[in-house]
Amino acid sequence: MGTQEAIDRYNQYLNGDIKKASVLIQKALKKGDYTVAAEYADICLNNLDGNGQSYEEAAFWYIKASMNGDGDVLSWLRTISFGFILDEKSEKEKVKELTNFFYSRK
Repeated sequence: MGTQEAIDRYNQYLNGDIKKASVLIQKALKKGDYTVAAEYADICLNNLDGNGQSYEEAAFWYIKASMNGDGDVLSWLRTISFGFILDEKSEKEKVKELTNFFYSRK
């Protein structure tokens, strides 16, 4: 991913053009650039792009972000359950647990 592309994507997100940012972020994720996983998780969790709220997708991307070293996400997940940062659980188990957490907050 080119530096200018990453800057454009981030600027769209910060400036509130979430629909455009969402498209750019999804392209990055498909290319394996998980540095934007937390931003996309936020979009999914809060329906910021108007495509519908998805707890499952949000959970998947938060877990993906944590597994790729996003310190902010790791710290946040640790406040929910210490198990999220342990390698004892599979990615699938972590996603399921986080999804259940989101549903429990409704």
